[in-house]
Amino acid sequence: MTKIRVVTQAGMAAFLSARGDEGLILSALNIFMLGHLRKNRDFPTHSYFWCDGIFGIVFSRLNGHRVSKLRGAMLTQRLLEYHRGDSICVLGSLSDGARSLLTDREVVIARHYPLPECEVEELSVLPIELDTKAVLITLPSPKQELVALNLSERFPKANFYCIGGAMNMLAHPELDCPALLQRLGFEFLFRLRSDTRRRIVRLLDSMVQATLNLGYLRRCRIEVLD
Repeated sequence: MTKIRVVTQAGMAAFLSARGDEGLILSALNIFMLGHLRKNRDFPTHSYFWCDGIFGIVFSRLNGHRVSKLRGAMLTQRLLEYHRGDSICVLGSLSDGARSLLTDREVVIARHYPLPECEVEELSVLPIELDTKAVLITLPSPKQELVALNLSERFPKANFYCIGGAMNMLAHPELDCPALLQRLGFEFLFRLRSDTRRRIVRLLDSMVQATLNLGYLRRCRIEVLD
């Protein structure tokens, strides 16, 4: 039986303090991950999730847990506070606004790898060196989780935070989702207004994968860390 470890909003600070030195992968439990779990059933024991969006919340409640939604932007704020004064590495795109935000939070970018459009398997031949504890990954799901899984084998002591576009949301509040959609957990609908075709294809594919994966997901059990 696969155990999915979910960190709550209330427990995030204690979680980072207790496990931040062990090396971990932290990513959102959403429709993209629920579909992706079908291809990666044996997630390492250092993989953790937070509930982001309606699909993660529903899945948690079907497992008997009323886990509150934690938006990626709010999670990222907490990560930046936790790593204030630290040096970090960034994998993926990083806007000028996001760089300024990191500077304001006294977070130093030690290395930045925009990462080319390549298959995850090709990462093994790229000259990537991660010499900081914290690694922010700003790629779309589920690619960012695959990148974290791949690189965690090379850098087992690193903390990989799969935050997607949360940095841009923090740096550019005008791009953020309306409060009503946030409360309902339907941010993904708002994001369809840009890069619409790619996002729709990715969403539909993840829904299909999650549907095909229902038998396996029913055998998964959530462990809430609060």
